[in-house]
Amino acid sequence: MSYGPVFPGSYQLKKKMINELGIFIKNEKISVWSKENSVTVDSNIQKKIVQTVHQFNQEVSLWETTENDPAKLTSATPNVQDYQTSLRKPEFDAAKKYITEIQSAYLGMIVDMDSIDIWYSGDR
Repeated sequence: MSYGPVFPGSYQLKKKMINELGIFIKNEKISVWSKENSVTVDSNIQKKIVQTVHQFNQEVSLWETTENDPAKLTSATPNVQDYQTSLRKPEFDAAKKYITEIQSAYLGMIVDMDSIDIWYSGDR
């Protein structure tokens, strides 16, 4: 993302993004003296978001094998924990008398960082 134009000078920036996956904050000092007077947000925010999604996916595997215990989704907000559990728990309760064992394994994910877009819209 680019912001600008900005006046030439030195700036202390606090980059902050809040969404359902968490709060991401980065403090950065920049100097803008060239003809390109804009500020570009680097890909570190994308990497943090991907790491959080990876952690959440690991937790979902555990959550699914503990009868959808919302406390197992530790990286999710309480709203996401409650909402997802309210959707899945009734389905699981209806089927659990037919289930003797649940196994789940999260093997990881592949993300092409060159094609991922992170954007801000509607306070999300």
